[in-house]
Amino acid sequence: MKKHNLQESVPAKTPQRSATQNRIGLPNLYSTRLWAICLILFASFTALPYCNQAKAATTEEEDSALPIVAWFNERDTMTYWISEGSWKFEGTDTVKTLGANTKVMITVTDSTKEGYQMEYKFLKFSTDTDAESEMQNFMQETVQRLQDEIAGTTIRFRTDELGKITQYDNLEEVEKQAKRVFDGIIQESSWMDKLNSTGIKADELFRNIDPSKLVQSYTEELEMLFQYHGYQFPLKETTLHEEATDTKYESDTYLSATIDPESYEYDIIIEINNYIPRKDIKQLLGGFVDMLMDKEDATTVKEDMDTGFDEQVTEDAVSKEFLHIKYFPDGWPQEVISQQKIIIGNKGKMTQKYITWDERSVRNSD
Repeated sequence: MKKHNLQESVPAKTPQRSATQNRIGLPNLYSTRLWAICLILFASFTALPYCNQAKAATTEEEDSALPIVAWFNERDTMTYWISEGSWKFEGTDTVKTLGANTKVMITVTDSTKEGYQMEYKFLKFSTDTDAESEMQNFMQETVQRLQDEIAGTTIRFRTDELGKITQYDNLEEVEKQAKRVFDGIIQESSWMDKLNSTGIKADELFRNIDPSKLVQSYTEELEMLFQYHGYQFPLKETTLHEEATDTKYESDTYLSATIDPESYEYDIIIEINNYIPRKDIKQLLGGFVDMLMDKEDATTVKEDMDTGFDEQVTEDAVSKEFLHIKYFPDGWPQEVISQQKIIIGNKGKMTQKYITWDERSVRNSD
């Protein structure tokens, strides 16, 4: 079976205008160096505990619960498109700054009562033509190398009988490839010089990257597809408000689990909002400045912050996470939408991963 009319969930498009007009008019709060740090901070802050939320749900005794269970067969295959994007926005003005697409295939190679042996294969890489940013230029530079060196790479993994990933079989081999590809991209890219020109210690930063972290970029979406297999959710809507503590920000959480009574397809939706006080934004930025810049440059940037931050940043920040996973009745993920937003006033940035099935061949038992 093949799916047509692939659609991506994106912010509402603004009317077409010139490239200059279409860019968000963010105030020049900081130097280019500080703005680069802001973006890194926003991207780094959004690793919120979806999995912990799911585990909490599994401990509840519910009369009506929705279990996420794999009913797979040997030789089943699912092909997915993974679309990644970033947007900056101010009010109703939105501009796409990053867009990339990856096609992957998952195959069940063995099915037993203990679980499944499976393969995750990279098929194709491409970039969007409607995104504008230095990072998008970097993606354009590297996509051919990804196609040449990573397309065809296969990760072998195992799950238990419910579909929960329990083991990877060849990550050492994949780790070596990831390090080789990453080093080649960095050496040949003009992006290093641009980072160095902003004062970021690019050589030191990239040299200290743990190869095992690079492998996570290979498995991140795979983990996302199977992250809730083996858990169960109450078939209802749940809301939770938590006040700030010494270790956590004030937050609101929304959880919904539903099943279609006709198709038996089912959905999990989780939303988490963290409220970050204005005073903490400056402290977080200062820590990232110290980490990524040498002492002299870091001092200059923090002086810029001292003179401009209090004037320009007058509101608290909100970190928003949204996750929606839709499943077929047999437990194969059908669609995943994962969004992270950071908002200060009417300005902000959103990143999104959108995974949707493209081709499907299931129930291939003898």
